[in-house]
Amino acid sequence: MNNQSTALEGGAMPSAHKFNPLTTDAIAKSIKAMEYDMAKERVEPYIVDMSKQLPEVLPLVSINGSCLCSVGNISAVCGEAKSRKTFLTSGLVASAMALPYGKLNNFGIVDKNHNLDVLWVDTEQGEMHVRKVVERISTMTGAKMGGLLSEPRLTTLALRELAPLERKQRMYDAMMLMHYDLVVIDGIADLQRNTNDLEESDALVTELMTLSTIAQTHILCVLFRA
Repeated sequence: MNNQSTALEGGAMPSAHKFNPLTTDAIAKSIKAMEYDMAKERVEPYIVDMSKQLPEVLPLVSINGSCLCSVGNISAVCGEAKSRKTFLTSGLVASAMALPYGKLNNFGIVDKNHNLDVLWVDTEQGEMHVRKVVERISTMTGAKMGGLLSEPRLTTLALRELAPLERKQRMYDAMMLMHYDLVVIDGIADLQRNTNDLEESDALVTELMTLSTIAQTHILCVLFRA
């Protein structure tokens, strides 16, 4: 049997592959165009479109007509230890929820919102102290004057015994069970392992901002400031 290889003139073997017609410059341009399209796709959802009609901002808690808490946002009450941050916050919330009774002891400058459903999350106090907050709110709204044991539009969680991530998860669980117009986190720092960790703090704030938008609620954080 004759096992001779067929060769081209000059001894060169025929090539089994065809050359890619794209030049290096063409490949670079193609990659750049793909990167442009991907960047455009990532940015476009966040460009403010002034032609788009948006619903008006819904104020949840207002003082003399000036919005203090609105749907889809977060805010904070800050103060030193024992500066009565919880008292102020509970007073604002209760005054907004107050029923139209004649002689209620609440903040008269706060505009009323009778349809306000509130989730109060306490991360640091014992249940006896948390109960006092519920009693105060229930008295200031007029619920106790109406013969009720507590304010029915208020749900309160006492999460002191749990670890930081568990506290946050129980709050999320409650928000899945019912829609709340206002969520108060009394002791926002206790949702973190390390309050001095800037990355963890930034991640928590971003998470709450996202949550307020998705859940269409306002998240009011009570924060200790040294």
